[in-house]
Amino acid sequence: MANPKRKKGTKLRISSTGMFYRRLESRYSSLSEVEDKHDKQFFTEIARSAAANAINENKALNIPIVVAEDGWVVQKNSNGDVERLSKIEQHTTAINKRVFTKGTVLHVKKG
Repeated sequence: MANPKRKKGTKLRISSTGMFYRRLESRYSSLSEVEDKHDKQFFTEIARSAAANAINENKALNIPIVVAEDGWVVQKNSNGDVERLSKIEQHTTAINKRVFTKGTVLHVKKG
């Protein structure tokens, strides 16, 4: 039975607590359908909210947090101690751009 207080045609929204919810007429059959109907900003907002909630929960439970800072993987403890775990190495590789024309045959090595 439909809830008479709900407005029809409303879309997926983010609540003040960071959780997303949907109204009566916004039913999605799969995650790919949600991805098709919403832009990148929507998912960025959900990810940012989930990360903030996870960090706050870890701080409340005295669990250390591992983050990337200034080119290092850093472990932050609940008492404020910061421990550098490892340096992040960034490799740049050259990308060879090839132009393919109609009829080009590609050979793939097996194995």
